Amino acid sequence: MELFDYLREQSDFLHAVLGPGGDVRFGPRLREAVCENLVQNILHEKYRDNPTVFVEYYVAFYAAAYLGIIAHWIERGCPEFSETMARIAMRLLFIKPGESIEL
Repeated sequence: MELFDYLREQSDFLHAVLGPGGDVRFGPRLREAVCENLVQNILHEKYRDNPTVFVEYYVAFYAAAYLGIIAHWIERGCPEFSETMARIAMRLLFIKPGESIEL
């Protein structure tokens, strides 16, 4: 929730740099600085300490997905509460193929 609270506070800036006229280098830097660290933190310790190539792709995949969630929320003007966004993001990270797509 704290991440989404912070992002909401910075939403005008983020909308400018992530939007169509923004800085194309900012998205990848945000993905690295925030999203990859977030995904790394929820990994089991054995994967953080000794990541395989597959784990590296897993982190890259979910970091990009998390950035997509953030960018979409910012583009929409941050209408959902931070708590709701935290629940949405966590649910999306752990949804299984074929599982109901509901919060």
